[in-house]
Amino acid sequence: MSTRLENSKTTKPSAGREPVGKHANRTIYVRAIVDAARLLSDRALPLDDAETETPAGLESRQLFITTTAGTADQSTGAIALKACAGDIIRFIAKSGSNNFEHAVVIADVRLIGDDEMILEGFSPATKSQAEISLASNTEQAPEAAEQTFWFWQCAVVRTGTLGFSLILALYDRDEDGRPRFAGLYRWDLQLTIHCRPASPKTTAQKQERTP
Repeated sequence: MSTRLENSKTTKPSAGREPVGKHANRTIYVRAIVDAARLLSDRALPLDDAETETPAGLESRQLFITTTAGTADQSTGAIALKACAGDIIRFIAKSGSNNFEHAVVIADVRLIGDDEMILEGFSPATKSQAEISLASNTEQAPEAAEQTFWFWQCAVVRTGTLGFSLILALYDRDEDGRPRFAGLYRWDLQLTIHCRPASPKTTAQKQERTP
């Protein structure tokens, strides 16, 4: 039975785990880019009621993974991140057309199995900041416009490995360009957290303080 990740509030490292180091916290991004056109082509038959409510598993050829702090195995969904306690991980999903022709959003996050929690506070979040856009007059330089970005985020508690699923909602567009629900899909992944080594500057400062 699936368990929502945000239900876990454990923060104390368990015995046998590698202790996390003291680092300046940072934000890490994991992006799931869905080939929506291929996905809809592979599943061309009209969806029945059960298929719109029960997520279908994604194949490796239908999804591409990128991350800003580690490696991702495109065939297995295994992700290894260099992160430490307190670091923030943000998960983003979008279509290959950058949600223009088709749109993909993360609808839910579900725990797989009984792995020890290494993340906490998994929840949707938004952040507004300036985005560069073309000016109305093409002879003018691009200008900044306020835009709201949406993602799911969590905090790293400790090093270790965790399996969970991202439940992705796919939308195509009708004749008038309005979003139209096209089913739920499940991306099963295994996330491994390795604490990144201290920076040379931090290490040198520690050595200077050591008598």
